[in-house]
Amino acid sequence: MEQFLRDGTRDPAAWRALLERHRNGRDGYYAAVRDDLALPPGLAVRWQLPPVRPS
Repeated sequence: MEQFLRDGTRDPAAWRALLERHRNGRDGYYAAVRDDLALPPGLAVRWQLPPVRPS
């Protein structure tokens, strides 16, 4: 990515491929983390938290 910015490269296909590789790597990383932590798939905002018990 830095090379594109440093050189001022204008190559939409290469840029798209770079972003796709990055997205696939990130998706794989987060899937592995969710698996390791036994979390459900999806975004954290959809998870239901248990109710808070008064002290």
